[in-house]
Amino acid sequence: MCREGVTASNCVPIPGFDVERIPDYSRADCLAQSQALVPILARTETVIIAGMWQWQSQSDAFLQALAEFAKTLSAQGKRVIVMAQVPMFEVNVQRMQRFSALGMEIAPERNVAWESANRKVAERLAGIDNVFFMDLSQTPFFQHAPYEGGMLVYQDNHHLNERGARRYGEMAAPILAKLIFPLH
Repeated sequence: MCREGVTASNCVPIPGFDVERIPDYSRADCLAQSQALVPILARTETVIIAGMWQWQSQSDAFLQALAEFAKTLSAQGKRVIVMAQVPMFEVNVQRMQRFSALGMEIAPERNVAWESANRKVAERLAGIDNVFFMDLSQTPFFQHAPYEGGMLVYQDNHHLNERGARRYGEMAAPILAKLIFPLH
């Protein structure tokens, strides 16, 4: 089984991605990662895609490219799992925690745009065979985000920290296993 990852800053390395809208410093890496993906896909049965949908879904060209990519993979008999974006916050939660330690409470107000972005991506992929949109944002893990069990699980307003990533992985693993190996 092939277990390889392809990633680049500001980029979801798929064919047809409108790379011209990302920052100049990311374009060459994005195009290189898109090319690096081609031989990997030939030997892969399951593709897992994650991105900052809040930013990517602002582009209809991107959403169309993502749907076409998913349809192409599905037609090749591949399974595609698209991970929903995790909840985001209006403030950097590390700073929020520092201010709280100084006695200046700042509420971790959620940014609402990530939810509509997840919906846009899910709607665009709906009905494509072997394509699964995996949204864990309503699970108990995120119930008290940016905390879980009283511990901070975010490193800023939209990235999980090491503890958060580990706990998210532990929660997601059995769900992913069922999607990747449905007959086992």
